[in-house]
Amino acid sequence: LRDMNKSLTGEANLLFRGNSLLTQALDFHMRRLGKEYLEDLLGDKVREINAMNPDCEVDPSRVGASEDLNRNWATLNALTSDIWTHISASHNQCPAELRHILKYVRTVAEDRYGNFLRTAPYTSVSGFLFLRFFCPSLLNPKLFGLLRDHPHPRAQRTLTLIAKSLQVLANLSTFGQKEAWMEPMNR
Repeated sequence: LRDMNKSLTGEANLLFRGNSLLTQALDFHMRRLGKEYLEDLLGDKVREINAMNPDCEVDPSRVGASEDLNRNWATLNALTSDIWTHISASHNQCPAELRHILKYVRTVAEDRYGNFLRTAPYTSVSGFLFLRFFCPSLLNPKLFGLLRDHPHPRAQRTLTLIAKSLQVLANLSTFGQKEAWMEPMNR
């Protein structure tokens, strides 16, 4: 039973990470269904971050002084919290068709993992929504119509760090060995 649980945990963690025809079709469909929702939800925030062009670099190998690192962490935490709060408060504005897809994802995950992994239905929905919808829009705001041009380099890095943080949060995971320098975001 322990080995089965371990195997199912690994399988559940890989859900929707592949780039199959199904996931590509779902990406496109979700983008089409959620275009206005995404623009209303994140458009102003992304444009604000691009206009601010903040320095949120927190990788010690890329930052000079420790004061800069502390300031950058504070800025990154504030921006990430702001976007997270904005997303979580928008659940009622999420298009019905998009919610229907997410309900289906949850049902399939409950059927597959329900007795073994109680968190799988939740992480499958949040992981799918962030991996395939919110985070890609932050990583490439021009493609999603949130910006006319590509973001400024520092703003792009900030959006990348925010997306990385939100994805870990959506997966109910934490930063660790792979990117130990991101561990302060676990708070």
